Amino acid sequence: MYKLDNALKIPLHIQLYDALKKDIVQKQTVGEKLPSIRKLSSLYNISKTTVESAYSQLYAEGFIDSQPKKGYFVADILYEKQHVHNNTKSTQQQKKSSYKYDFFPAQLRKEDFPLKTWKRLFNKAVDESLDFGSYLNGQGELGLREEISSYLNSLRGV
Repeated sequence: MYKLDNALKIPLHIQLYDALKKDIVQKQTVGEKLPSIRKLSSLYNISKTTVESAYSQLYAEGFIDSQPKKGYFVADILYEKQHVHNNTKSTQQQKKSSYKYDFFPAQLRKEDFPLKTWKRLFNKAVDESLDFGSYLNGQGELGLREEISSYLNSLRGV
């Protein structure tokens, strides 16, 4: 039984998503069937759209699989990775790796990026004479014009 509170500022579909995700990671096994959208909506007295949103997010993140006319099931790929990730998380925090460049987007420092080199190479590759918005032929691409012409010819006899 999940606890959903209308008084919280967190939307119901996110509350349901968090509860389902926590349940999948901690308690449920691979291939276990989840309750149907209608069953959850009637059980918690919420709209089917709310349940669909929570399931859609879980599906997008790989926690569940959808099988037509069968329902939603706990996915095996991410489930295993999640448990492996949780077990190795503490060991990764203890082990410090020494890298010359850290390309993780949240940790990239401004002074680590070779901006001068990048600008030089960019300017060398793209010069001012190159016009990105123009066609070589003023009437447009030849292949496109021919296809439009053959389409109009077959449709209207023009």
